[in-house]
Amino acid sequence: TPLDELRSGGGHWARTILNNSGALAMPALEEGLDSEHPPVRFLALEALGGLGSLARQLEPTYRKATSDPVVAVRLAALVALEAVDADPRRLATILHRRCTDESPEVRAVAVRLLGKSKDGNQQALELVDRALEDRDPAVRLAAVAALEDFGAEAEASMPKLNALAAEADGAMRMAILGTLAAVGGGASEALPMVQTSLEDPDPLVRGAAISALVAIEPEGESLTETLSKMLSDKSPSVRHPAIEGLGQRGEDARSAAPLLFKLLDEDEDRGLVLDALRRIRPTDPDPYIIALDNREPRVRLFACEALGRLGKKAEKAIPQLERLTNDRYDFVRRRAGDAIKRIRE
Repeated sequence: TPLDELRSGGGHWARTILNNSGALAMPALEEGLDSEHPPVRFLALEALGGLGSLARQLEPTYRKATSDPVVAVRLAALVALEAVDADPRRLATILHRRCTDESPEVRAVAVRLLGKSKDGNQQALELVDRALEDRDPAVRLAAVAALEDFGAEAEASMPKLNALAAEADGAMRMAILGTLAAVGGGASEALPMVQTSLEDPDPLVRGAAISALVAIEPEGESLTETLSKMLSDKSPSVRHPAIEGLGQRGEDARSAAPLLFKLLDEDEDRGLVLDALRRIRPTDPDPYIIALDNREPRVRLFACEALGRLGKKAEKAIPQLERLTNDRYDFVRRRAGDAIKRIRE
């Protein structure tokens, strides 16, 4: 690639002085930006970009370098601008021009930067939307990812996203699903693609599809049933967004409570399940009573708190709660005692 060629041609000059001197190397690196040798300009930009905000005062120089005749130097200049967190709105002219650059790598970075403009920047949104039809797949992928930053404003791009989804591979499909989740209810026309993605062989895609489904149809009648089915998936990348989605439904997801209680025995799921159950607030005391014997003290604590909240309805839990007043953990003992008082009151 052009980058590899320039790195090999320029040796380790910039990287060596940066490693040895850090920010103190900035004067020498800045001087390298004016070199007549492309490898030196490139490596100076790459090294300065690595300094991030420490080199923010060089932003005007980076902007100038985005018009360098050498592709790799233009690319390094854009990456350096991104590293100093330059305001994309001040780079509008530059990014507009670089979106039509001969190099797909440059176009992709320019589109990525446009995504950070968001917040009502209609021109940036239009450029990103146009990049969805770029001839290079990497640029199209960058455009989809950039649209996610625009959130609900990206709804106008739904027809193009649907067209891309028809032949999308794993990476592109995940990016599209992420953007659909950001668009939310305005992405309802993409629900067939989301439903199909729930059956994808890649667990990361299935997980992204769950997040998109919850964002698009948070009040869907069949959502609890769909999420409940995903709780049996072998991958935590799928179970976790399903658990979070059920938690977001609150009391409307009570039918999923028995399945969630079973996951309390899974170390990698337990924290999310406890959060979800606290939001769902099941009213059946039996699963809580079983949870009083869980090996994890925070599960026993949770069960004590919930049973106390149920009051008289949890009266049959008192014998087990009395045993927990001798638990090895003080916070469990105290909560068990509090629960007994609340139930008897």
